[in-house]
Amino acid sequence: MERFGIREFQLYLLGFMSYSEKVAEVLAELDASWDDAKRVLESARRTELGKMVHTVDVEISILGEPEYQFDLADENSELPERFKDSRVFAFELPNFGDYMFLVNVTPRRYSWGQRLGRRPDVPMPRIDAVEDLRPWGSLKEEVLPALSRAHLVENFSYNEVYSGNMRERHSGGSIEVLVGFDVDLLQWVERVDASRD
Repeated sequence: MERFGIREFQLYLLGFMSYSEKVAEVLAELDASWDDAKRVLESARRTELGKMVHTVDVEISILGEPEYQFDLADENSELPERFKDSRVFAFELPNFGDYMFLVNVTPRRYSWGQRLGRRPDVPMPRIDAVEDLRPWGSLKEEVLPALSRAHLVENFSYNEVYSGNMRERHSGGSIEVLVGFDVDLLQWVERVDASRD
């Protein structure tokens, strides 16, 4: 790959996602096609970025210095020993609206737990019912607490599918739903059935 900057990194992230109206909007902003995103993803997998183990210097070389940092322990005090004292680096993504790219970084600068996160100046959505779930409107950490009996049913790379029950506002009952996340961003919601608890 001749060049890999912020534009290409955003295409790389889009390449992990299922094609959707929102993905198409961002591709148009980047003056790129779905095939471009898939090509960038495949090319990136053969670079340092695609390696399971690499340092945060790889992300910094592409995205520049992080906008801000904070202690991961502030969010999660039950970390495995090797991840203790990690910090979170937050990087700007110009075409991802409310979201930034977050990378957990160990004291030895190794990256792990890469994901999308909400910009600090953007309020979290209130999620009380399945009608509140909008593609690209919520993050995994915001959706899962709203599901009862949530459990992971599929996990591949940056893609995860969870099942659980959630209140349906218009009926007042509870239905089973599947929710799909790519890079921790909600992509789709599917009602499994309309049975009530």
